[in-house]
Amino acid sequence: LYCPSFQGPYLNLRMNHSGFVFGDNFQVSQEFRSSYDANDLRIAAFFQQTGNGDVLARKGGNSMNIMESYIIRIPELHLIKAEALAVLSRDEEAVLAVQELRKKRFKPEHLSPVTETGAALVHFIREERRKELCFEWHRWFDLRRYAVNARFPFEKAIRHTAFGYNSTGRYVQGYYELKPYSQDKATWVLPIPKSEIEFNQGAIKNEVRPERPII
Repeated sequence: LYCPSFQGPYLNLRMNHSGFVFGDNFQVSQEFRSSYDANDLRIAAFFQQTGNGDVLARKGGNSMNIMESYIIRIPELHLIKAEALAVLSRDEEAVLAVQELRKKRFKPEHLSPVTETGAALVHFIREERRKELCFEWHRWFDLRRYAVNARFPFEKAIRHTAFGYNSTGRYVQGYYELKPYSQDKATWVLPIPKSEIEFNQGAIKNEVRPERPII
């Protein structure tokens, strides 16, 4: 299971009798957690801090039904509208659209103005989308969409901490790294199912994905 806002080792998936997958203990990456303003009301709703300082995803409660995340919510519509307007250089309208969401995520005295324009505004809205829609399985496809955007392309390398265990407990072994899209396109594309390759008698195939050693 992959999501750029998650890192181990609190990965615990199970399936109920109806086939729905539940994830109880996704640890949130420090980079993502620190992207929120201290006054953002989503912090208390989306995260839970453990006694040892780890931050867990709790957007869907203690038993997060992942399959319920495949929906379109009103906040996403505000973000889609804001990003589209910003890409069209209609900055003032884009700011109004994103602020329509943000005013519900901050107390009035903590709502800051959005002063960005151009590429900076597009980036701001994309980051707002990441914070609002986290753990709803948008991020992977958003990053691919940003990477091939003709006007405002964006790429990033993604690192996941690798943990090991010994007699003293948990320790950090290093990290795995996914290179940016332009450097590692095969890994940013969902593999073609084996059944489709066989049906087409080998006319299509998956590109070779490199091994990812711990760094």
